[in-house]
Amino acid sequence: MIRFFRSQQPAVLFLIPLIAILLWLPCWNSLTIYSETGKAPLWDLVFPALIKLPGWMVALLSFGISTFSAIYFNLLLNKFEVIFKNSYLPSLFYVLLLSSSSFFIAAHPLQLVNLFLLFYINDFFYCYKQPKPYGRLFNAGFYISICCLFWLPLIPIAICSFFIFMILRSFNLKELLLLLTGFLVPFYLFSVWLFPTALMNELLWIGSYISHYQLQLKMEFTLQSKLLIGLIGFFLIISIIRLRTNYYKNVIRTRLYQQIIFLLTFFLMICILLSGQLNWMPLMLMVIPASFFCSYFFLSVKKYNWLYETLFLLFISLLIFNRL
Repeated sequence: MIRFFRSQQPAVLFLIPLIAILLWLPCWNSLTIYSETGKAPLWDLVFPALIKLPGWMVALLSFGISTFSAIYFNLLLNKFEVIFKNSYLPSLFYVLLLSSSSFFIAAHPLQLVNLFLLFYINDFFYCYKQPKPYGRLFNAGFYISICCLFWLPLIPIAICSFFIFMILRSFNLKELLLLLTGFLVPFYLFSVWLFPTALMNELLWIGSYISHYQLQLKMEFTLQSKLLIGLIGFFLIISIIRLRTNYYKNVIRTRLYQQIIFLLTFFLMICILLSGQLNWMPLMLMVIPASFFCSYFFLSVKKYNWLYETLFLLFISLLIFNRL
């Protein structure tokens, strides 16, 4: 089965939405809408409109965003040759990981955050060796700002942007100011929109959240979820080892892109801790890097194909049992 998705046949891409439909169908009529106030200020403006829509329409919107993100993610990795071989495994694992828990199948701001993160990565990747990437840098700052407004604990990604810039570009004050301007514009427009009462309430909430911050573990682990997380962790560890082994076999451009993926993974983990609640929902942020590492794990197969087929079937079985 895994060989089929490792191929580059265009027909494989049409199977990704079908797989997503099968995984989303059981929760189609019982889709929950994230409603926590304060932590996602831009989502708070969207929420009143969402609850007025029919349930099937909300489910269709969430499904469309998730499926489009999976396909866009696949095209992004193939276009920039981040992995040594083109395939449809990134989109497959994006869909599977995003459907691995019933908690993920909901109308949640992190679905939009993942989409804008992909736009952010795309614009930064375009900046490599471009003589005047001014528009791309502004867009990257703009997209990450939108992500932060949809989920405030993502603020550390703004710091990550500086490190990504230094990886891809030599120091240039003008370009850094463009990146910073792109980041600040949405915050400025949003503050003007909320001024004065709603803005003050949001600032008071942020101050209270910082002063009373406490990391709470709110995850319930079944045997199936423990086994699934353990298997995904195994994929990640082996893929990181193989990435390290094959690092100098890649061209410089690919090495830099892989460095950015690792850097984003580290900062996204910090963002999960800053969310204050260690439950299933914030883990949605790890879908992008986890899909990349799982794809690399199965693409780097050179022998013992039967073993990898068995591991993939085991992964699918645990995913299905975790959803029951």
